[in-house]
Amino acid sequence: MSSDQPRTGARTAKKRAPRRSTEQVRGAILAAAAEEFAQHGVDGATMRAIAARAKVTMSVLHRQFPTKQELFSDILVAPLLGFLSDFPAAWRRQAERPWSDERLSRELIELLVVNLQHHRTAVLGLVNAAAEGDAATLEQLRPMLATTLDQLAHIGREEAARRPSISADDVPTTSLLALATIIGLTLMQPLLPEDRPEAHDPVPDEVVEAISRFVLYGVGMHPPRRTD
Repeated sequence: MSSDQPRTGARTAKKRAPRRSTEQVRGAILAAAAEEFAQHGVDGATMRAIAARAKVTMSVLHRQFPTKQELFSDILVAPLLGFLSDFPAAWRRQAERPWSDERLSRELIELLVVNLQHHRTAVLGLVNAAAEGDAATLEQLRPMLATTLDQLAHIGREEAARRPSISADDVPTTSLLALATIIGLTLMQPLLPEDRPEAHDPVPDEVVEAISRFVLYGVGMHPPRRTD
């Protein structure tokens, strides 16, 4: 038999999957847990199911997240943390040369939409936590939501001081309505008819523009006409 021919029964070495970094493992766990919590709620999701979905051992899972509650909390604060780190930095860039009212509103709405869409399963988890009356989780989440709203209100008050179109008294309510509107869109998106632009991920620019005008001007979606 020619030495060039492969031997019958010869074993071929199996390629090993590349080893994941700690950051990749953590990301896989968070993604798997978000899906489990969204599908089964806090009580129904198990650490074993999360480990299996993330393709990690239980020891690796517990090393990253000792308890299910810690894992759940990390997932739920992700969209709010993303916004809190992104928008203030963008806002400060326009301090010396202020954006128009429309651009300021659009930048705010776009960052909220992007962060909440990216973490849609976390938003579903928030709803589940509220529906189940999970007191421990809600107690952890309320301060984070309050921080987000306080950040929005602070920015709104700063802008109201130099923009006659913005009322400082209305900022807290407007901030809450903006956040609630986008959370509602995020939750409803999978239910919308396919022919609607809002049904697609990511949300088209024209939809972001419409939401920003709604927040800025109300149901009329346009600045009031001048009568003088």
